[in-house]
Amino acid sequence: MAQSRYDRVDKFTNYKSIPSFREYLPVAQHRSHITQFVKRDDGEWVHREYNDLNDVVKLASMDCEISLSEVYQNVNFKPQSIPLDE
Repeated sequence: MAQSRYDRVDKFTNYKSIPSFREYLPVAQHRSHITQFVKRDDGEWVHREYNDLNDVVKLASMDCEISLSEVYQNVNFKPQSIPLDE
């Protein structure tokens, strides 16, 4: 879970310093979960979370969309007995 925190905090903070950086999509490895961060024109970052394999992520930075079922195709998640910290 430490990598997840690094991706969502430290790495994202570094990426945000790049002026042209507009969108960030960390993808969880241990469960079906994508967080979409999008930079608005006023510079504020907004986020949306996707958890269901039927969810579709519409990429703001390009004319593209992808379903979680496509992202996680052929992935078998191990059952978890404790909640994941992501």
